[in-house]
Amino acid sequence: MTHNPEPPKPDPELRRRSRKALWKYGLARVVLFLALTAVIVLAQSAAEEVIFRGSLPQAVGRWAASAWVAYGVPAVLFLPLHVTDGWG
Repeated sequence: MTHNPEPPKPDPELRRRSRKALWKYGLARVVLFLALTAVIVLAQSAAEEVIFRGSLPQAVGRWAASAWVAYGVPAVLFLPLHVTDGWG
């Protein structure tokens, strides 16, 4: 049987600071920040898909005769970009 720790309790200080920051920086700035963050994340993930699932396998596939190599090389290059804290 595994031990399931209790979920973290909400931090009232963090909540207070969040509300204070919202009023300090203005709702319009917060909404703009969130919108820009969403656009940047979507653009980055779309570019990653195009490169690692589209362009790179085709380029490697022209050079190598094997489909395993054509998809294996981009996979090996993709892995280090997504390993941030060991294997977690």
